[in-house]
Amino acid sequence: TVLAVLMSRRPDLWPSCLLQLLHAVNGQLDALVQQCLMAVERVLEELAGATVNGAVRYDALWSVCLALLASSGAVTSTAVTILSLRIVNHLLYGDNTEIDIDALLSALSRCAISGDAEVKRLTCSCLSILSETFDAERMAPSVPAIQSFMLRALQDADMAVALEACEYWNGQAERGIDDPSVLSKLVPLLVGRVVYDED
Repeated sequence: TVLAVLMSRRPDLWPSCLLQLLHAVNGQLDALVQQCLMAVERVLEELAGATVNGAVRYDALWSVCLALLASSGAVTSTAVTILSLRIVNHLLYGDNTEIDIDALLSALSRCAISGDAEVKRLTCSCLSILSETFDAERMAPSVPAIQSFMLRALQDADMAVALEACEYWNGQAERGIDDPSVLSKLVPLLVGRVVYDED
């Protein structure tokens, strides 16, 4: 019933149903969790352009996604990890006041070692948004690990992952990259990724 309401176009009913759905996710079978997360993603897409009466509580959604991402590769399946990352990307473009950034970075570090290209691509996207959204001082302790991951992602055999990493480095370049050791690794990798037109 909750899924049916969420998939309907009644945004006034979504806030309370969203919380019920999130509580239902815990301890359920993988297939049901996937269905729930797909419904949540649909709601977030719809809410982006909807006026909703009453506050939508995202703190519970953050908690669920962080828990799923924290067990990525162990308990959480690749499909659930991908859906969780897609939801996190939606949330990062919205109100970030409820983010536990340390917990999110810790969860993303698990995703960064995934062998799945889509997980890596979405992890790159999350880290890019975080780097753009939060001030440099807040992100400073995590920058070396993020840059190390993004340098590896830039060399990924999957072009979508490499392109997402390029987006990150483009943003960093606009803000200025002062570390010569980073530049000495980055520039050859970027040059190596240049595709020349045969004409």
